[in-house]
Amino acid sequence: MRTLNFFSLALSLLTVLGAGCGGPERPNMAPVSGVVSFQGQPLAGAQVSFHNDKSPRVASGVTDAQGKFTLTTFDPGDGAIIGEHRVSIAKLQGAAELSSASAADPTAAYGSGMAAAASGKMSTLQKNELPAKFANPTSSGLTVTVSQEGPNEFPFDIKAE
Repeated sequence: MRTLNFFSLALSLLTVLGAGCGGPERPNMAPVSGVVSFQGQPLAGAQVSFHNDKSPRVASGVTDAQGKFTLTTFDPGDGAIIGEHRVSIAKLQGAAELSSASAADPTAAYGSGMAAAASGKMSTLQKNELPAKFANPTSSGLTVTVSQEGPNEFPFDIKAE
């Protein structure tokens, strides 16, 4: 009986102490969205990434058919960390095909990806359709400031070199 009471007390104490341990706090965030166009036309399937020098976590999103994106850092659609960001934008050939696996039939996309890898053509599927400088946040020349007040809606019109 005494052992049972001690066990109950220890379990209760661990529960109370554990409730206060939520892990490290997340930095201040704000929702971020925007539109990417290439040569004046909406760019679908482009990977947009915001890089903040004070965080190892990158905010990223993929553009839809209208070139619109919403960024995610920790949870879907939560945006980006408040502050300055360098931006990278890339659109890989074949990325849509390789990421189009559905839960109902994942074998089609998997099969095309494996066939490309086996034939040595994987590098052609991964070729960037945009000028190379935009894929690197250091060379892209694209910078933004995400603010708490917002709105944090950023348009990017990529031009061919």
